[in-house]
Amino acid sequence: MDPVFTPAGIYNSGDVYSSLQQADGKLVVSGAYSRVNGTTTSSVVRLNTNGTLDAAFQQNLGTGVTTRGVEALSNGQLMLVSYLGVGNPIIANGVTRTGLLRLNATGTADATFDAGTGPAGGNINHAAQLANGQFIVVGSFSAFNGVTTGNIVRLNASGTVDSTFNAGSGSTDEIEGITVLPTGKILINGYFFSYNGNPANGLARLNTDGSFDPTFAAALRTNEEAAQIAVQADGRILVAGGSYDNLLRLMPDGSLDNTFAYTPTAPYPNYIYSGFASPFALQSDGKILVLSAPINASTLPSLARLNPNGTVDATFQMGTGPNGNSRTVRVLANNNILVGGSFTSFNGVTDRQLLQLTSTGAVDPAFQPIFQNNGIVAAVVRQPDGKLVIGGSFYEVGGQVSRSMARLNVNGTLDATFSSSVGISTPVVDLALQPDGRIVAATRASVQRFLATGIPDNTFTAPSLTGSTLTRLLLQADGRILVGGSAYSLNGAPANTQGLFRLMPTGAPDNSFVLNTTGSGRLTAFQAMAQQPNGKLLVAGSAIPAGGTTAIRTLVRLESTGAIDASFTGSAFTSTSATLRSLAVQPDGNVLVGGSFTAYAGTARANIVRLNPGGTLDAGFVPPTSTGTIYSVLLQPNNRILLGGSFSSANLPSNLARLLSTGAADGTYAATATPNSTVNTLLVQPDGAIVAGGTFSSLSGAPSIAAARIVATGATQIVASTLRQWCRIYVVIGPGTNGGPFSATRRADNTTIWVAPVATNVLHAAAPKAVADRTLAWPVPAHGTLTVAPDGSSHPQALDLLDVLGRTVRHQPISGAAPATLALEGLPTGTYLLRVSYTEGAVTRRIQVQ
Repeated sequence: MDPVFTPAGIYNSGDVYSSLQQADGKLVVSGAYSRVNGTTTSSVVRLNTNGTLDAAFQQNLGTGVTTRGVEALSNGQLMLVSYLGVGNPIIANGVTRTGLLRLNATGTADATFDAGTGPAGGNINHAAQLANGQFIVVGSFSAFNGVTTGNIVRLNASGTVDSTFNAGSGSTDEIEGITVLPTGKILINGYFFSYNGNPANGLARLNTDGSFDPTFAAALRTNEEAAQIAVQADGRILVAGGSYDNLLRLMPDGSLDNTFAYTPTAPYPNYIYSGFASPFALQSDGKILVLSAPINASTLPSLARLNPNGTVDATFQMGTGPNGNSRTVRVLANNNILVGGSFTSFNGVTDRQLLQLTSTGAVDPAFQPIFQNNGIVAAVVRQPDGKLVIGGSFYEVGGQVSRSMARLNVNGTLDATFSSSVGISTPVVDLALQPDGRIVAATRASVQRFLATGIPDNTFTAPSLTGSTLTRLLLQADGRILVGGSAYSLNGAPANTQGLFRLMPTGAPDNSFVLNTTGSGRLTAFQAMAQQPNGKLLVAGSAIPAGGTTAIRTLVRLESTGAIDASFTGSAFTSTSATLRSLAVQPDGNVLVGGSFTAYAGTARANIVRLNPGGTLDAGFVPPTSTGTIYSVLLQPNNRILLGGSFSSANLPSNLARLLSTGAADGTYAATATPNSTVNTLLVQPDGAIVAGGTFSSLSGAPSIAAARIVATGATQIVASTLRQWCRIYVVIGPGTNGGPFSATRRADNTTIWVAPVATNVLHAAAPKAVADRTLAWPVPAHGTLTVAPDGSSHPQALDLLDVLGRTVRHQPISGAAPATLALEGLPTGTYLLRVSYTEGAVTRRIQVQ
């Protein structure tokens, strides 16, 4: 990692999934987040009544817990429920459990509870405590701790399976929830059609021993799903259903309660949210708080309150309410309403995912804890002054609000002068930098342009897009902008299923770019693109092959007008499920393709392949086998190939690696800065440093959230010069830590010390010694000309002569083994560095010019 680059913390909103209130008023919250109120936490926290973090509980629990389900137990303990079982253990205080882990009231793990191997063949949805301390556990599993079951099991208080539980064959399919009734009988709900051979359409009642209760017959349709239920104080049962009866109420015997007036909107009723917590909260006055997924304005918002008869309670006024899914709702002891979810705004209150509302629906401003995840960087561009503009999914950078786009100084800190204070409401998926400094940004559903300072560009008329999910931008030399993604409708035009369009520099649609909609080679779905120097466009995605009718994953080439270039004949990748994430065009016209695939044209190639200019496989490019996905392929100036993504390989560093031009692993690129998660985007600076953006939080254990810069391990170069012609000293010492530009210090003896980092091997890696031995240069010292005989078998590319400050004073392309001559006329007498660049790396020689 570059020690000079210390990026500010990049954070995004977290998600709250479930909540409960303890007898002492404290709140236990689970979800998908990594820090609360600025403190790194696990995915389960306990809050004080005012929303502050319970520090003692957090310290005892630690930060290793990753689960989203929590059940309150009668003695103050908590049961953590992992949605998945084997392979996704719960770890707390050094105690590891599969599926279920019990916590003491203080947050420490209760090692006395052990459910063994837990569920097999599926997951746990719910664990309910019985009055005698036992637990009923339901989900989708065929066995539990080695005992054959049918999606339901009863555990003893210690976690062992209770063999006396009389479930028989259990349910035919998944059980999503369980409710223990005051009588001790048990209601189970989910997506099943029978229980131990007895018909039951998604809802059944069991006796205390687990046997089927035939006196209860739920009035649900055949093949209906009872996703969630809640039992009112009078015994009536609220049911959140599937695609038909999305909200209804049953009498205690299972018959339909016709007094419940709520009627779903036809023909597509609002889907009541089904998650880790119940979508219902019952008030003492009989009113019902209900969660749902917002679909359109004609249905309920994602949080609503109903009167006891099912009509909407108009006295509950939330203003604009949540802008996303509400996932948990609770009525608190003080009669306030706790609501949490994945929304980023609630009636104007931004970036808070857990709120308290008054009984009328107003936000309580005194309670606003902050749940955050690490941010995601999806794109990065470098401005001429070295500053970096990043785009992605985040709202805070360096402690300041900066939504979806921000600018970092050269040292990685937030540039507060970048005026994107208006913010971008949805995540940025790609960025492009125009020659005039203006920045084009694509979000999932829009294209916008900003001045170099971050101010919105009012000369750009953003197109109106509907039904789209954009993924890529490509800026043409003439200023026109190619945009790719999913199917879309542009400015009201008929929907385009090919997912690719072009804008004029003003933002208006470019009607001269017309894609073929018939014939072979036509694009049917977009995934990635790259432009060739001749203006033709390479597009990866799905296309109809010649003579075929079914689309395959492949590449097509388009003329600048959008017409199909039939001279390019891309072959098929493994299957239609292959993903093609990144394209890079080499100077020789060959094309690098990165993504997730196992073969091209019937030849095994894992996730990275090189094609000849016509689309056939380049059989000489043989990369190491890898698993995962390559999201970014970047060609360095020396033809080394950088790979970023979410991948692993026995022969490459994980997630960020480099290949030789042959496809072989680059042995000079060591695994000294390995990201712990996905790399989405890569950029190579002029000085050779590599900038990476993604979802990672560290590199080889060193913290770095979403953005990092790495440099090659090298020495610090000290060049001493003087006003006296006879005293010129060149010294290399190391390892050095100076990461900035040349700095000068005048000494007492009238000499000047210049300090700068040695040129890294990121741009010019050393060639093998054998290649160096076969590279010759003469005469020594040189006068008017210098003759260089390269090693022809190592693919020579260029000769460069550099002065003592590292500036190139002569450059000449070369190829083959024929000797080349560099003219030296006009160069001052002195020492120079000759660099001979090969595909395999560079050979350097010190040259004296007289």
